[in-house]
Amino acid sequence: MLFRSCIGAVYPSKYTELYFKDLHPKMVSLFNDLGVKNGTLTISAFVEDSNIHLYDPGYRLQGEAQNIHIEELCGYDQKTMLIEFALGGSMGKVNLYDLIDYNFNGKHAATLWLLSKAGQIGSIEGLEEVSTNKNTTKIVQRFFEGDIVLENMLGTEAQVIARIYLKADTRESLLETIDYYVNNIKITDNKGYNMLLSMLTTSELI
Repeated sequence: MLFRSCIGAVYPSKYTELYFKDLHPKMVSLFNDLGVKNGTLTISAFVEDSNIHLYDPGYRLQGEAQNIHIEELCGYDQKTMLIEFALGGSMGKVNLYDLIDYNFNGKHAATLWLLSKAGQIGSIEGLEEVSTNKNTTKIVQRFFEGDIVLENMLGTEAQVIARIYLKADTRESLLETIDYYVNNIKITDNKGYNMLLSMLTTSELI
């Protein structure tokens, strides 16, 4: 069986305008009919021949944690809002109408997945340097030197060594930052062999 794991995400999506043209009014109508008033609803999609196909809806924070980008670039924390709602029945005092911007206030963001092959991690290079880069918002690291990635983890979220959340003022700067990260992060096993699967390349985004 063939499994696929994501290697990256870029925001705003190049399909944003297509979504607003073809789907947004229908989605608003759906949410109204469902009585959705508070919470975070995420729906994944793929595009084929300019047609958007929706799947995997979730009334929750999404596993990729796009809320990290939203907090950094738009100024509100979905996680805190959901906690406040669970404890007190209110989404807090944040005025979302002043903060929500699907274009991230003109800025750009990306998430890079570091996917591992099976084996024992011998060395991780570059992450510490990347963590101090001005365009790095956050690094969520799951595996460290000495940890073992098992065969049965491959093709699942369990093979993710780390996710890197980054932002930039322009699309060009974002692409340059992605290239820099990809070229400077090295992860090898205890025999010196590369453990990283292919990473996101900017040639795929241009």
